[in-house]
Amino acid sequence: MKNLKIATISLLILVLLTGCKKIVNIEDITMGLILGIDTNEQNKQLKMFMSSPVFSEEAEEKNEQIVVDASSVREARNLFDSRVTGVSTAGKLQAFLVTTRLIENKTWTSLLDLFYRDPKLRQNADLVYFDGSISELVDIKQKDKPRLSIFIPQLIETADYRNITLRTSIRMFHLMKFEKGITPYLPKMSIKDGEIEVSGVALLDRNFLIKRTLSIQETQLLRILQGKKTGQLAPMFTLASGQKEKENNQLINLRQTNFNVKDIKRKVDCKFAHNHFDFKIALTIPIMITQSPYPLSDKMADKLSKEIRSSIEKDLNKFVKNLQADELDPIGLGIFASSYEYKHWKKVKSKWPEALKDSKIHVNTKIIIVDKGITM
Repeated sequence: MKNLKIATISLLILVLLTGCKKIVNIEDITMGLILGIDTNEQNKQLKMFMSSPVFSEEAEEKNEQIVVDASSVREARNLFDSRVTGVSTAGKLQAFLVTTRLIENKTWTSLLDLFYRDPKLRQNADLVYFDGSISELVDIKQKDKPRLSIFIPQLIETADYRNITLRTSIRMFHLMKFEKGITPYLPKMSIKDGEIEVSGVALLDRNFLIKRTLSIQETQLLRILQGKKTGQLAPMFTLASGQKEKENNQLINLRQTNFNVKDIKRKVDCKFAHNHFDFKIALTIPIMITQSPYPLSDKMADKLSKEIRSSIEKDLNKFVKNLQADELDPIGLGIFASSYEYKHWKKVKSKWPEALKDSKIHVNTKIIIVDKGITM
């Protein structure tokens, strides 16, 4: 028994020591945290962009940015290595940017094939739609911000936490690419007034081309319909009874209400009747009031709850109809159709976004005020 313990301990020590066989200093690595792909103005040549932090104490510039012309990500890596001080690696990749010109090509998703086959590449990196060109990103100077390779991942994470965008990893995009019951979406990044911003979502059709982009408010509505909430979700609504004050050109809208969504409980029912799918989305949303147009007694709180319910239901149902008109299903209603009515689903799954147009969708909400704030 004693010999067995000694042998087991010795084996564990040998296994642990194998990790120390070769030490690689961080200064000898070019850690590509941001990769981007664009095309030239003639749309005939791919341009690859890499941004990585510099750890050398002697370097004045703490961020390294390189742009090369290449036909694939693998070829780009060889060209990166011919210009950088350390061996380039994408094992710590944080964000992969696809630009406006690139995403106009129907075959752009083939560039992601390397990420699905090479286990050394990070599939949890964010896949981001960059509404612009790589040259804009290279030329940008933000003196009051962290280095670009650090700033962009932090910005994406913050925007997702505030629910003003929807994160999509490379792995998640792969699932949406082959799942017939949902259409893909990507977080949207752009440069505005010399500043990088991440806001809204880009919705893709089944050819993986941009069909429409969502504003911050529409993105929050999509979050609610998906039943997903990360961090703080704080939609803002103007109550219908306050339109008169707005018309009087008042500086401050006295009928505006704001609240934090504490949780979202979603129930989706799907039936097939009269030759079309019928979806009923029931949402239970407990909220905490952060801005109210009037003092909240119990009676007034019930009134405000009904007004919020009416306003949010109107916006949600209108948003759903717009998605149907554009033949888009980022909510994933097709997944429910395949689960509840597979017999009818298999007849339309090859053309699901188009079939969604003929479906009936009704959204019903239940608003529960769980916190009125300190001031009543």
